[in-house]
Amino acid sequence: MHFIIFTNKANVGDVVEIEGDKVKVLKNETEKLRREIEDLMKDIWED
Repeated sequence: MHFIIFTNKANVGDVVEIEGDKVKVLKNETEKLRREIEDLMKDIWED
C-alpha cells in the first residue's frame, strides 16, 4: 500500500512534520537548517 502526502504549502527543502494524514511545514526549522548549511558551505569554500 502506498500513500502520497502532499501539501501546497511545502517547498522542496522544507522541514515537515507528518502526523497521520496531516502535514505541518516547520518554517523555523527550515530556516535554521538553511543557515547551518550555508555556514558549512562557507567553511568548505574558505579552506
